[in-house]
Amino acid sequence: MIKNGCGRRIESDVWRYFRYDAVTNHSSCVIVMDGNACDKSFSGKNPTNLKNHLQSQHAKEYASVKREIPH
Repeated sequence: MIKNGCGRRIESDVWRYFRYDAVTNHSSCVIVMDGNACDKSFSGKNPTNLKNHLQSQHAKEYASVKREIPH
């Protein structure tokens, strides 16, 4: 569980793969692939959008998150 200042706690397991910047209100992917950071940026901190990014771009990481998210 990570707290980013005020607001709701970030509890989703997807957050191990993203960094949230409260100043810009953007979440960035921190996964390194082929020696380069993905660094894809998303407005806000909606874990569903972040999970969708993992699903489409980072299958291995998505598989680990998918196992841990109850349906």
